[in-house]
Amino acid sequence: MNAVDKYYRTKHELLQEGSYAVKIFCDASLKDGVLVSAIYIDDHIRIHTKTKYLKNEKNIQKGEAYAIKMALDHIAKHFYKEAVIYTEIDSIIHTHLFSVVLGKTKIQEIPKQLRPTARMHQKLWSQFRYVYRMNKRIVLQKIDSNKNPAHAIACQKREEFLHPQVRPAWKRWMIFLCNRLIAQLSK
Repeated sequence: MNAVDKYYRTKHELLQEGSYAVKIFCDASLKDGVLVSAIYIDDHIRIHTKTKYLKNEKNIQKGEAYAIKMALDHIAKHFYKEAVIYTEIDSIIHTHLFSVVLGKTKIQEIPKQLRPTARMHQKLWSQFRYVYRMNKRIVLQKIDSNKNPAHAIACQKREEFLHPQVRPAWKRWMIFLCNRLIAQLSK
């Protein structure tokens, strides 16, 4: 069985209904020169979200790639054995197949239409290889933006950055207490 067949068999196993694979949704949102990357992690016990404002980037694909890097960091730091990373960008999924699954490290070995993506995100492919060497089973899956929970989070954080609202001290304190209560109840 070659590497592509093994990858698609793993993908089929991880996408099935009873799978214990962690689902990580990645997205980026760009408006008025503000780019925010976000991930939404569902590990069957609780839901995490992480966001990052990217100062010097103005490319939505780079924002999405950064969100995938955040997801890979999260996978590497935790004891997840299996994960499905959902993304909206097809070229990242296809380039991942050539650069990581098939192990094509030279740009000339990758199809011409995918070479710009391969050049743009070289650190992403090396990070994928690093996580794969930790014996983690990870697959990428396409998702539409209207079904992606990370999309709403990225848009919300971007809007908060564009239009900051100053909350009164009592409201900040109530939010803090509510978050602590939710954390205690979820244990």
